[in-house]
Amino acid sequence: LPAGLPPPLPSQTMKWLFQVLRSHTQARELQGAILECLALASCHSPYTQVLAQEDAARLALETLRKFPGEPELVRQVGGILLLLTALPVHRDRLLDPYLEPPCYEVLYVALERAREDPPRMELLLHVLWNLVLSSDRVCGRVCRSLDAELLLSTLWRFSQPSTLLSTGLGLLWTLCGCSE
Repeated sequence: LPAGLPPPLPSQTMKWLFQVLRSHTQARELQGAILECLALASCHSPYTQVLAQEDAARLALETLRKFPGEPELVRQVGGILLLLTALPVHRDRLLDPYLEPPCYEVLYVALERAREDPPRMELLLHVLWNLVLSSDRVCGRVCRSLDAELLLSTLWRFSQPSTLLSTGLGLLWTLCGCSE
Protein backbone atom coordinates (compact mmCIF):
# COMPACT_ATOMS: atom_id res chain seq x y z
CA LEU A 1 0.00 0.00 0.00
CA PRO A 2 1.20 3.56 -0.62
CA ALA A 3 2.73 5.18 2.49
CA GLY A 4 0.34 7.19 4.61
CA LEU A 5 -2.84 5.36 3.64
CA PRO A 6 -4.70 3.53 6.40
CA PRO A 7 -4.87 -0.23 5.95
CA PRO A 8 -8.09 -1.29 4.23
CA LEU A 9 -10.77 -3.27 5.99
CA PRO A 10 -10.55 -7.03 5.39
CA SER A 11 -13.68 -7.09 3.23
CA GLN A 12 -12.29 -4.22 1.11
CA THR A 13 -9.03 -6.13 0.72
CA MET A 14 -10.92 -9.23 -0.39
CA LYS A 15 -12.99 -7.24 -2.90
CA TRP A 16 -9.76 -5.77 -4.27
CA LEU A 17 -8.32 -9.31 -4.59
CA PHE A 18 -11.39 -10.31 -6.59
CA GLN A 19 -10.93 -7.28 -8.88
CA VAL A 20 -7.32 -8.31 -9.51
CA LEU A 21 -8.43 -11.92 -10.10
CA ARG A 22 -11.01 -10.83 -12.68
CA SER A 23 -8.72 -8.40 -14.48
CA HIS A 24 -5.67 -10.71 -14.75
CA THR A 25 -7.30 -13.87 -16.07
CA GLN A 26 -4.23 -15.13 -17.94
CA ALA A 27 -1.70 -14.61 -15.12
CA ARG A 28 -1.60 -18.18 -13.76
CA GLU A 29 0.82 -17.57 -10.87
CA LEU A 30 -1.07 -14.48 -9.71
CA GLN A 31 -4.41 -16.29 -9.97
CA GLY A 32 -3.06 -19.21 -7.94
CA ALA A 33 -1.61 -16.99 -5.22
CA ILE A 34 -4.85 -15.02 -4.88
CA LEU A 35 -6.97 -18.17 -4.79
CA GLU A 36 -4.73 -19.56 -2.06
CA CYS A 37 -5.24 -16.36 -0.01
CA LEU A 38 -8.98 -16.62 -0.55
CA ALA A 39 -8.95 -20.28 0.52
CA LEU A 40 -7.31 -19.29 3.78
CA ALA A 41 -9.84 -16.48 4.24
CA SER A 42 -12.75 -18.84 3.57
CA CYS A 43 -12.02 -20.59 6.86
CA HIS A 44 -13.04 -17.45 8.79
CA SER A 45 -16.73 -16.68 9.08
CA PRO A 46 -16.50 -12.87 8.60
CA TYR A 47 -15.26 -13.46 5.05
CA THR A 48 -17.81 -16.02 3.89
CA GLN A 49 -20.33 -13.34 2.91
CA VAL A 50 -17.77 -11.57 0.70
CA LEU A 51 -16.80 -14.90 -0.89
CA ALA A 52 -20.47 -15.51 -1.72
CA GLN A 53 -21.05 -11.95 -3.03
CA GLU A 54 -18.03 -12.20 -5.29
CA ASP A 55 -18.95 -15.73 -6.47
CA ALA A 56 -15.61 -17.21 -5.44
CA ALA A 57 -16.61 -20.78 -6.28
CA ARG A 58 -17.41 -19.99 -9.92
CA LEU A 59 -14.25 -17.91 -10.29
CA ALA A 60 -12.20 -20.84 -8.99
CA LEU A 61 -14.02 -23.24 -11.33
CA GLU A 62 -13.40 -20.92 -14.29
CA THR A 63 -9.68 -20.81 -13.43
CA LEU A 64 -9.64 -24.63 -13.31
CA ARG A 65 -11.39 -24.75 -16.69
CA LYS A 66 -8.75 -22.49 -18.25
CA PHE A 67 -5.70 -24.19 -16.70
CA PRO A 68 -6.61 -27.85 -15.97
CA GLY A 69 -3.07 -29.18 -16.36
CA GLU A 70 -1.08 -26.70 -14.23
CA PRO A 71 -0.13 -28.77 -11.14
CA GLU A 72 0.44 -25.94 -8.65
CA LEU A 73 -2.53 -23.91 -9.84
CA VAL A 74 -4.80 -26.98 -9.73
CA ARG A 75 -3.65 -27.61 -6.15
CA GLN A 76 -4.51 -24.02 -5.21
CA VAL A 77 -7.86 -24.04 -7.02
CA GLY A 78 -8.68 -27.50 -5.66
CA GLY A 79 -7.98 -26.26 -2.15
CA ILE A 80 -10.48 -23.42 -2.33
CA LEU A 81 -13.07 -25.58 -4.12
CA LEU A 82 -12.76 -28.25 -1.45
CA LEU A 83 -13.48 -25.67 1.25
CA LEU A 84 -16.27 -23.93 -0.67
CA THR A 85 -18.09 -27.12 -1.73
CA ALA A 86 -18.59 -27.84 1.96
CA LEU A 87 -20.69 -24.64 2.22
CA PRO A 88 -24.23 -24.78 0.75
CA VAL A 89 -24.24 -21.25 -0.74
CA HIS A 90 -21.15 -21.94 -2.86
CA ARG A 91 -22.05 -25.53 -3.66
CA ASP A 92 -25.46 -24.43 -4.95
CA ARG A 93 -23.83 -21.97 -7.34
CA LEU A 94 -21.58 -24.70 -8.71
CA LEU A 95 -24.57 -27.01 -9.09
CA ASP A 96 -26.58 -24.48 -11.10
CA PRO A 97 -28.17 -26.59 -13.89
CA TYR A 98 -27.56 -23.74 -16.38
CA LEU A 99 -23.82 -23.56 -15.72
CA GLU A 100 -21.92 -24.38 -18.92
CA PRO A 101 -19.87 -26.48 -18.94
CA PRO A 102 -21.20 -28.27 -15.82
CA CYS A 103 -18.81 -28.26 -12.87
CA TYR A 104 -18.27 -32.02 -12.98
CA GLU A 105 -17.12 -31.85 -16.61
CA VAL A 106 -14.49 -29.26 -15.66
CA LEU A 107 -13.37 -31.57 -12.86
CA TYR A 108 -13.16 -34.55 -15.28
CA VAL A 109 -10.73 -32.68 -17.53
CA ALA A 110 -8.54 -31.75 -14.54
CA LEU A 111 -8.74 -35.34 -13.22
CA GLU A 112 -7.62 -36.70 -16.57
CA ARG A 113 -4.59 -34.39 -16.49
CA ALA A 114 -3.84 -35.41 -12.88
CA ARG A 115 -3.72 -39.17 -13.52
CA GLU A 116 0.01 -39.33 -12.73
CA ASP A 117 -0.23 -37.06 -9.68
CA PRO A 118 -2.01 -38.83 -6.79
CA PRO A 119 -2.22 -35.83 -4.37
CA ARG A 120 -3.79 -33.62 -7.05
CA MET A 121 -6.12 -36.40 -8.11
CA GLU A 122 -7.21 -37.01 -4.52
CA LEU A 123 -8.03 -33.33 -4.04
CA LEU A 124 -10.12 -33.19 -7.21
CA LEU A 125 -11.93 -36.45 -6.37
CA HIS A 126 -12.81 -35.03 -2.97
CA VAL A 127 -14.29 -31.90 -4.58
CA LEU A 128 -16.33 -34.11 -6.93
CA TRP A 129 -17.45 -36.26 -4.00
CA ASN A 130 -18.65 -33.15 -2.08
CA LEU A 131 -20.75 -32.16 -5.08
CA VAL A 132 -22.17 -35.67 -5.61
CA LEU A 133 -23.11 -35.98 -1.93
CA SER A 134 -25.16 -32.80 -2.07
CA SER A 135 -27.34 -33.39 -5.12
CA ASP A 136 -29.14 -36.46 -6.49
CA ARG A 137 -29.36 -34.72 -9.88
CA VAL A 138 -25.57 -34.27 -10.05
CA CYS A 139 -25.07 -37.76 -8.63
CA GLY A 140 -27.15 -39.18 -11.50
CA ARG A 141 -25.29 -37.16 -14.13
CA VAL A 142 -21.89 -38.13 -12.75
CA CYS A 143 -23.07 -41.76 -12.56
CA ARG A 144 -23.86 -41.68 -16.27
CA SER A 145 -20.79 -39.76 -17.41
CA LEU A 146 -17.86 -40.71 -15.14
CA ASP A 147 -15.49 -43.26 -16.62
CA ALA A 148 -15.60 -45.59 -13.60
CA GLU A 149 -13.33 -48.14 -15.26
CA LEU A 150 -10.64 -45.53 -15.79
CA LEU A 151 -11.05 -44.31 -12.22
CA LEU A 152 -10.77 -47.85 -10.82
CA SER A 153 -7.67 -48.65 -12.88
CA THR A 154 -6.04 -45.40 -11.71
CA LEU A 155 -6.93 -46.13 -8.08
CA TRP A 156 -5.51 -49.64 -8.48
CA ARG A 157 -2.25 -48.26 -9.85
CA PHE A 158 -1.92 -45.64 -7.13
CA SER A 159 -3.24 -47.49 -4.10
CA GLN A 160 -0.73 -45.46 -2.08
CA PRO A 161 -1.41 -43.02 -0.54
CA SER A 162 -4.33 -44.89 0.96
CA THR A 163 -6.26 -41.60 1.28
CA LEU A 164 -6.51 -41.44 -2.53
CA LEU A 165 -7.91 -44.96 -2.55
CA SER A 166 -10.42 -44.24 0.22
CA THR A 167 -11.56 -40.98 -1.43
CA GLY A 168 -12.00 -42.67 -4.82
CA LEU A 169 -13.82 -45.66 -3.35
CA GLY A 170 -15.99 -43.34 -1.24
CA LEU A 171 -17.01 -41.47 -4.38
CA LEU A 172 -17.78 -44.73 -6.21
CA TRP A 173 -19.74 -46.06 -3.21
CA THR A 174 -21.83 -42.87 -3.18
CA LEU A 175 -22.46 -43.20 -6.91
CA CYS A 176 -23.60 -46.81 -6.44
CA GLY A 177 -26.25 -45.60 -4.00
CA CYS A 178 -27.48 -42.82 -6.28
CA SER A 179 -31.27 -42.73 -6.58
CA GLU A 180 -31.30 -41.43 -10.19
